[in-house]
Amino acid sequence: MAVLVVTIDSIPGYEIRNVLGPVAATSTHAGGVRLPKLELLDEARGGAIEKIIQLARQRHANAIVGLRFETMVLNSNWPVTAFGTAVRVVPVSPDAVNQYDAMVRSGQVPPL
Repeated sequence: MAVLVVTIDSIPGYEIRNVLGPVAATSTHAGGVRLPKLELLDEARGGAIEKIIQLARQRHANAIVGLRFETMVLNSNWPVTAFGTAVRVVPVSPDAVNQYDAMVRSGQVPPL
């Protein structure tokens, strides 16, 4: 099950009820795969995001705010670290309530 993930420090229409702490994880592209550098970077970012979502869910978070990336070149690898803050949010605007309800129905986020 996923969580809401945003690069901004709040989610419009939602209220942060609990801050559960920082989450961070590093991922690199799959070994031996020959892809253009931007595709390698996207693959590593995706893997890092998946890992921080798992960490956030372990803390019972339903969102991550302030998502950031740090990337470096290490030999021929491109490790990417994703980090943000795991939080519990609740929808407070009618649009956010509708959005969250739809995501719950489709299994994207946990019910409140």
